[in-house]
Amino acid sequence: MAQRAKSKVMHPKVGDRVGIEMAGRLRGATVIEDRGKLGVGGARIVRLDVDTSSSAEPYRVEVPEDWLKPAPS
Repeated sequence: MAQRAKSKVMHPKVGDRVGIEMAGRLRGATVIEDRGKLGVGGARIVRLDVDTSSSAEPYRVEVPEDWLKPAPS
């Protein structure tokens, strides 16, 4: 039986810069809270403050950590 390769999951800490794909674009974000293993099957959930181009209120979202990518440069 072939062994499946484990996907590389980031384990960011509060304050780390990460990337998240939204609307087909990779956006930068800052981890503002680690919510713990609250997701399906014990997936770790993190709360992000997503960078926006407007000066409006910050856009915050909670996502599983396996959705995260390296921060865009």
